[in-house]
Amino acid sequence: MDRAANWFFLKPYSCRGCRHRFYGRRKDLSIAAMRTELTERFAKANSDRRWRRRKRELLIYGFASLAVIAMIYFLAQQRA
Repeated sequence: MDRAANWFFLKPYSCRGCRHRFYGRRKDLSIAAMRTELTERFAKANSDRRWRRRKRELLIYGFASLAVIAMIYFLAQQRA
């Protein structure tokens, strides 16, 4: 699809926020030049929010894994 769009002087872009892909004219400004300070701030806030959520999920999965390992250990000890 991108090669066919290139024949018509279109360049593929994708939104960093919603990952929507679209095509624009190659002569247009690049995405980095079009972004304003406000959109940069929004993008940073979104990435910070995603990182905090990932850290929280990793902690939850880590504690859950430790709990499962501890339960298996104690069950194995009781049978022996």
